Amino acid sequence: MNYLFIYFDSPSNDKIINKFKKLKCNVTDIYFKDIKQDNLKELTICDALILGPDRPINLTTLNDLPKKLDIVANLYNLYKNKKVLGICFGCQLLGVLNKCVVDKLDTPLLKVKIKTNLSKKYKISKNIKKDIFQYNNKRAIVKPHKNVSVLAKNEHGIMGIKIKGKKHYGLQFHPEQSGLQGFEIFENFVNLK
Repeated sequence: MNYLFIYFDSPSNDKIINKFKKLKCNVTDIYFKDIKQDNLKELTICDALILGPDRPINLTTLNDLPKKLDIVANLYNLYKNKKVLGICFGCQLLGVLNKCVVDKLDTPLLKVKIKTNLSKKYKISKNIKKDIFQYNNKRAIVKPHKNVSVLAKNEHGIMGIKIKGKKHYGLQFHPEQSGLQGFEIFENFVNLK
């Protein structure tokens, strides 16, 4: 399996790449500012797209999408029939690209592990027994669009989404920092057919 990892400015990038490599995935990583319109097509040769975490950015709706992220939106559209996973900011970006609303959390979740209700009806969450996940975010999806299902939530709000009819998942938490259950989520994502 070949995965394209779009990374932003996060210290977690190497951990995510290493987790997928442990699962025998070939990972091509590219910094979002290095994506060019003329090389979008060659970036679609991968089997799946991963949108990585970032430092906090004020993104609420599609109208707020900074110009620098337009190219990522264009790339996402080319992956509409493939697997997509958004992690932390990548989840927010995935939500905004699918008409969800993102806003500040009442209580920022900074380097904390929190019990999260993870829906077991989706293949990505299959057989996940432990439901404590690592968070490091100040924003989350507060209003999903009708084409988006809630995959996970806790007392702070929506913490995971699935785009209906697609293999597109967003996780507000950090699986790469959440121990075995985080690794199992990555494994389930890799095994999606």
